[in-house]
Amino acid sequence: MNWLPWGEAALSEAKTFNKPILLSIGYSACHWCHVMARESFEDPEIAALMNQGFVNIKVDREERPDLDALYLKALQAMGRRPGWPLTMFLTPDGVPFWGGTYFPHEGQNGLPSFREVLEYVGDAYRSDPQGVAQKGRALIDGLMSRPTKDQHRATITDESAQAAAAEVLEQIDRKNGGLEGAPKFPYPAVFAFLWNQGLRSGRRDLCAAAGFTLERIAASGLHDHVGGGFFRYTVDAEWKIPHFEKMLYDNALLVSLYSELYRREAGTLHRDLVRRTVEWLLGEMRVGDTAFASTLAAESEGREGAYYLLDPAEVASVLGDAAHEFRAQYLGSSADFEGGKVLNRFGEASRERNQASFLAHCDRLLAARRRRPRPERDEKIVADWNGLAIAALVQAAVVFDEPRWLEAAGAAFAFVADAMTVGDTLHHAWNGGQLGAPGVLDDYANMSLAALRLLEATGEAQYLQRAAAWTKSCIRHFADPCGGFFHTADNVRHLVARIRDGHDGATPSGNGIMARVLSELFLSTGDTLYRRAAQELFESFATDFERDGFLLASIIDAAQFNARAVQVTSSAAATIPPRGRYGSSPNSARRPIAGSPSTSRGWSFRRGTRRVARLPWAADRRPTCARGRPARCRSPTPTNWRGG
Repeated sequence: MNWLPWGEAALSEAKTFNKPILLSIGYSACHWCHVMARESFEDPEIAALMNQGFVNIKVDREERPDLDALYLKALQAMGRRPGWPLTMFLTPDGVPFWGGTYFPHEGQNGLPSFREVLEYVGDAYRSDPQGVAQKGRALIDGLMSRPTKDQHRATITDESAQAAAAEVLEQIDRKNGGLEGAPKFPYPAVFAFLWNQGLRSGRRDLCAAAGFTLERIAASGLHDHVGGGFFRYTVDAEWKIPHFEKMLYDNALLVSLYSELYRREAGTLHRDLVRRTVEWLLGEMRVGDTAFASTLAAESEGREGAYYLLDPAEVASVLGDAAHEFRAQYLGSSADFEGGKVLNRFGEASRERNQASFLAHCDRLLAARRRRPRPERDEKIVADWNGLAIAALVQAAVVFDEPRWLEAAGAAFAFVADAMTVGDTLHHAWNGGQLGAPGVLDDYANMSLAALRLLEATGEAQYLQRAAAWTKSCIRHFADPCGGFFHTADNVRHLVARIRDGHDGATPSGNGIMARVLSELFLSTGDTLYRRAAQELFESFATDFERDGFLLASIIDAAQFNARAVQVTSSAAATIPPRGRYGSSPNSARRPIAGSPSTSRGWSFRRGTRRVARLPWAADRRPTCARGRPARCRSPTPTNWRGG
């Protein structure tokens, strides 16, 4: 196969020979990417067809998320379900005109063979290249369409937030949790919104739906009970058989959600789940003493899930006398896959009562598992996923009073801030000493959020400075004049379109995270630049809520936070609590707080029942009055400070 990287050379070759481009986007842990490579790309006859009729470009989505996002949106606009491997056919200018995901070597289950696809697309382009290009350009124009400022004077109200929550509630799987249907993804942004909206509105049914989903996931095959952490999704509707990739972002977001659940309910199961997941992150995903790798592959020894599946004979050998009870309690309800068992706890009568013995058995099984060949780890350090992991580690460190986790978060942040930032440009990926492409919106947003969480936990001004610098760079280079932010900067080359998207997927959207960052930066600094940018973002997406409100969950969450936040400042005479201690929530006694909408973050004050933001720190570590704020400067009495 003659694969080329995306860039000037490949695009020039396509134009010179008037060949369509075959763009294959995947990633190292993608099981079906490897399957398609083995079946088709390594077949000499198919490779010859590809080389003869197309300019073939291969892209790692974790290195070029800008290309991945653009062509995923294009595939969705064609009415097809997105996923990986992403197989797109483009004009020599890079305009998409046909696409799909995995195509089998031989036609099956209604899918044409990849050979048939190559022949069909090649014939279609050669017979009418201008017509193909025109249709592709119309598709791109549709992707770039958005309301002008004159068209979106509306904003996000309590009513629209409640309507979005009701829409989510209608799609909840009442039997299994999560959203209805299969495959089943955890969608942390959706369930974080549902949980937060329940707290904001007093709607217990919303919190119950989110809590039920998290309980089911905790007991499910999506959860690696033996080794810690979570897989990417399950192929069935009952959370039993996972696709065995482990992604940094899923685990980061679920650590955040379960930390919040523990903060509210203090359950042993939630405590152990978070602790084991964090220890898995630190033990299996950390690159040296720096930041975090992106993924663990699904395959080992040429088989999906081979590293993780339980072998009943091995269980008997490892657990000895306890094996019979373990098999009766757990393996009967666990799913069969490729000759092994995917452990779940659905058949267990009392998980709380059995927790200690269950984990002891898992530890013994883990020791045996570690003798197997391990799945490959993708060593790339990507900024956006590390931002989510850092924020989650800080939250968990505060909730569980674990300074070691906070130190790990600080080290990961320092690596991204120092090794992956050049001037005011944050780069997306780092791999073996090599910097990748310039960052996308999600990189700036998630790392800015991580900086704000570290600011809250430590009070160190460097984190506020980093968040402000990255956010201002984002405003300069990513801002859409119509409001919100494009996914890519204004100086990125070889892209046929700059898309602006607020939809959450497996991760919260960059616009959703940036909306929260802007709101918190305004409250922390009083700089109205951030307030204006946040308001324009909310207005620019307001017209989308009637059509697909719950897909914009993270933006709605940020808008609700923004509407409820109150800025409170103190004079230099106020007494400051010890460094690193957190205020306690009015709803959770003296338990450390972790970001619930009904609690204050950091060393803060409450007024009525409204959320209060933490303020920047002066050199003497006292909160200072922010310039330009609408609220007047207040000096609370020392009794307002509540140690965690």
